[in-house]
Amino acid sequence: MAQDGDGAASASATPGRPSWRQITTIGASIGAVITLLVAVGTWVQPDLRGWVCETTEYRALGCNDVPDAFIGEWTGTEICHDNVIPKCVQREIPLSLTIGRGQLGRGTVVVSRSDTCESFWELVHAEERVLEFETRRSRPVPGTDLGQGQVCPTGLSVTLRLDPGGDVLRPESRTGPGGPLSIPGLVLFTAELRKR
Repeated sequence: MAQDGDGAASASATPGRPSWRQITTIGASIGAVITLLVAVGTWVQPDLRGWVCETTEYRALGCNDVPDAFIGEWTGTEICHDNVIPKCVQREIPLSLTIGRGQLGRGTVVVSRSDTCESFWELVHAEERVLEFETRRSRPVPGTDLGQGQVCPTGLSVTLRLDPGGDVLRPESRTGPGGPLSIPGLVLFTAELRKR
C-alpha cells in the first residue's frame, strides 16, 4: 500500500490485479450474457425439451415415448383364457385402460382397471402402432373381495396393438419371465377396446 502525505495508507489496488469492483462488473456482464442467450434460445426454440427428446439420444426427464394416438382412456371387454392358473372366475371382464405420456423404463404409463383389480404398467418398447409393457404392481380395487385363492396378477407382459384406423386397441397379456406361472409366453387375456 502507498502512503499519502500524512503517512496514512491509501487504498489503491495492487498493480496488475483487478479490484473487487471490476470482478463484480465482469460477473454481472457474464450473467447478463447467459440470460440473454437463454432468452433468445427460448424464443427461437420454445419447446427446447421436445427438441432434445426428438432429435437426440438424450432422454431428458419429461420426454415422451408414447405415440399420441394411444393416449387417453380406452374401454371394452377383456376375455380371460383358460391358460390362467387358477382358472378364470369370469370369462368376460369389463376393462378400462388409462394411457398417459411416459418414457421407456420410467414409472407408470398405463393404469388398467377391471371390476376386481387395478394394475400399473411400465413401458418397455414403443413403436408407432405397438406398445409393450410389464405389469409392475397390481392390487384389488378398494372394497373388492377377490375370493378364495384369487390374486391380482403381476409380472405379465402386455402388448397393445392399435388398428390402422386408430379407433380400436387390442391388448394381449402373456405370462412374463418373472410372472405368476413358470411357463412364460402363455396368453392369459385379450381384449378389444375403444377410446372414450
